Amino acid sequence: MITRIGFAPGHPALSVETLQAHWTSRHAEVTLGLPHVRRYWQNQPVLSDGAPLLPWPGFDVCSEFDFADSVDMDRSFASAAYFEHVKPDEDYLLDKSKGGMLLAERVFDEGSPVSDGIRLLTFFSVAPLRQPSALAAALISLPRAESAFAREVYVALEGRAAGQRVGMFDAVDINWFEDPESAHAFALSKEQRDRRYAVADLARGTENLIARVRMVL
Repeated sequence: MITRIGFAPGHPALSVETLQAHWTSRHAEVTLGLPHVRRYWQNQPVLSDGAPLLPWPGFDVCSEFDFADSVDMDRSFASAAYFEHVKPDEDYLLDKSKGGMLLAERVFDEGSPVSDGIRLLTFFSVAPLRQPSALAAALISLPRAESAFAREVYVALEGRAAGQRVGMFDAVDINWFEDPESAHAFALSKEQRDRRYAVADLARGTENLIARVRMVL
């Protein structure tokens, strides 16, 4: 199983609220027509006064698709359903010239994620001369956040499995919380700083997103 995590800013003509409303309704409906998809989740940024709770990570949309393998993924995004229904809607919704993806596998999970649950997603770029697998091993060794009820780690595929694709990030550490306030408090805590310190030699740069998860499929 592989996971394609997609990122893109919203179209500049749309407000964040308009973008989210369309993404969670019309776009979710047309995307369900894609073949070969095993799982489709939307990470919907939690907003306060029209802005994310944490500094903007460089994207407004963060989607997750599971496929059996990269062949099925490529077939899905080369399908008539994609070009006839999904792509035109993406062109309305997103600025894909500034988007990208992370092609990954889930290497750790603990607890039971729930639909409408709150996630703090911390995206890592691996340091020069380091490997995503080394960063993944270090992340897996970290404990779940004390106030979290579930945790996942995704790491970028390496070698032949990744092909010629270039990912925006190399790993994602995800903690699940009961509410946005708990996620926000943890993101700014010494506990999170200590976790970041533990992988400081392996990662160069992070982005953070507090999101509500919609399990579309």
